[in-house]
Amino acid sequence: MQHTKIINFDLNPQFGLVWVDLLNKRKKRTFTVQCFTQDMAIEKQNCGHNEGLCGDVNEAAFNYYGEGKCMEVLFTQAQKAGITVA
Repeated sequence: MQHTKIINFDLNPQFGLVWVDLLNKRKKRTFTVQCFTQDMAIEKQNCGHNEGLCGDVNEAAFNYYGEGKCMEVLFTQAQKAGITVA
């Protein structure tokens, strides 16, 4: 993910969402990647990242960077924030 900087990571336990905002310096564009969390845990295979609201939000980032790279960044930031990722 060259030319990309993580500019924000946040979570909303009330709504069960975690997200990361990525700034692509070359394109001067921000992408958001998000998924669902429950009780400060993310289940990689069942986090809703490609369904409904999350799927809509993630579509542009997935198309640009690829789903795997985007989710790896999100999972890494979530772990740094103390969220269990399994």
